[in-house]
This record gives sequence, C-alpha cells and structure tokens, in this order.
Amino acid sequence: GWNLNYSGSTWKGHNFPFQLFAQGTHNKAASNANNGYVLGAAVGQAARLGDVQFQYAYFYKPANAFVSQFTDDDVGTGSGVNVKDSTIRLNFGITRWLAWENRLFIQHGIAGSNPARNFFVPLPAGYNTLFRYQSHLMFTFSCDWNASVTCR
Repeated sequence: GWNLNYSGSTWKGHNFPFQLFAQGTHNKAASNANNGYVLGAAVGQAARLGDVQFQYAYFYKPANAFVSQFTDDDVGTGSGVNVKDSTIRLNFGITRWLAWENRLFIQHGIAGSNPARNFFVPLPAGYNTLFRYQSHLMFTFSCDWNASVTCR
C-alpha cells in the first residue's frame, strides 16, 4: 500500500485535506487472475456542519487475487471478487460527530467461468453494468483513554 497525504488548505472556513492512495495484491498460489489493486483520491473532510468530502476509488479485484471470504467487500459488489468497480463517495458534515455519507458504485465483471480449467466466478464478465447507491449516517465517537475513559 501507499498513501500521500496533504493536510490541506482552508477555504471559507472549511479545511480541505487531500489524499492519494494505492494498494496492490499478488496471490502466489494462483496461476491466473491473481493481481488486484485499488487506486483513489480524496479531498475535503466531513468533520463539522458545512464540510464536504469527495472521494473516487477504482477497485480491480480478479477472481484469484483474494480469498473472497476475507476481502473487504465495501465496494457494493455483493460478491467479493471478479469485479472492477468505480466508487464515487460524497460526504456532508452535519455536526462534529455526525456526517451523511453517500456512495455510488459502478460495477463490471472481469472474467467468465471456465469449467475446463476448474475456474469458476460468482459474477461473470459480460453482465450489464451494475449501479448501486448507498446512503447512511456515519457517527463518530472519540474517547480520551489517557485519563479516566471519557467519550464524547
């Protein structure tokens, strides 16, 4: 993995930090479809009323790059592997402890199953582009563990 963080600049009283990130994986036990990655960028933060955060990430998760049961399936796929996904995220700050998070997932399959090679995938290539939208409220709690435990 790799991260580049910039603490940000202020515009109209709101801080806009910037982040670039990349992660990669290689499964040495598999002979095909065994390299996956994620690339993305984020700007802004949703830490108080009026704050906005925008993030874009591209996930490439081939069938053999991950063990599906152990992957972070936070890209709205419902399958874990054999997907490429563009995720657009827009968060709005409501208070210092509450933000409204919105995500749009745009998903495609990568490869088709090949029974002759004992290669089976949950979502084959060629299915129609899948669009998913997810919206929820995100609560943030902070605790001071140095003194007696006080949570806000």
